Order: sequence, then C-alpha cells, then structure tokens
Amino acid sequence: MALGTFGAVMQFAIDNEAGTMGLYEQAVRLSSSKKVKAFFADLVEQLSKRVDTLERIRRENITEMILEPITDFYADEYPLKLEMNENDDRVVCESAIIVEETRMKFFRYGAQKLEFLIEVADAFERMADENQENIDSLRSFL
Repeated sequence: MALGTFGAVMQFAIDNEAGTMGLYEQAVRLSSSKKVKAFFADLVEQLSKRVDTLERIRRENITEMILEPITDFYADEYPLKLEMNENDDRVVCESAIIVEETRMKFFRYGAQKLEFLIEVADAFERMADENQENIDSLRSFL
C-alpha cells in the first residue's frame, strides 16, 4: 500500500503505534521477570503518549493532507508481527527488538518524506531516536 499522502502516513503511524501498544501489553502479561515486565509497562505508557502526539500532529496539520504528494513510501516495507505467544523473556525481547527496528526505520524514512513539514519531521526523528533507545534497553535483557 502506498503512503502517498500526509493523512495516509499519519494513519499508518497511528495504527502501528496502537498495534505495538497491544503487543507490549501482551509482553507485560507473558514476561516472568519483574524488570522486563516493568520495561514493557513503561513502553506501553510511552506508546500511549506517542499515539496522542501523532493524533495531535495530524489534527494540527490537516490542511497539509492534500497539498503535498509523497512518493516512494510504502506500508509493505514496514511489516510488524503484532502477536506474541512466547513466555520466554529472551524471545519476547528479541521479538520486540525486531518491532522497534521496523518502527525506527519507518520514522526515519518518514521524517525524510515529510521534511516539508518541519514539526512532523522533527517528531518522527524523535520517535526514531526513542526506538533506538528502546532497542538498546531491550538488548540489555538478552
């Protein structure tokens, strides 16, 4: 699916963040380590704030939705496995690293594609940086 408009990009981002929040809620339930559980609970809170931020950005930039076409940006390049059935903390963390890496790539490339909207590009860069921090933290559990 082509992400050819600002609205499509923002909806995709919001849907992915909300889906990831559900995944990490599963991780909280599946984790046996208190540290891992607490980390995923923090990520759920972080994701809730990110969804709110993305929704605010979309509302504030609604007029930009039809003005600037976006090319060469496809949802299919950012697949997320949003289910977790393992109760092994290592497997849960490894799965989360893959999700974080995919989301980070989306936000980095999205920042480039939406550079005509400085606030949006900056927010996407910050989110990509957060994803990298999450990856680093998750690796510490392995």
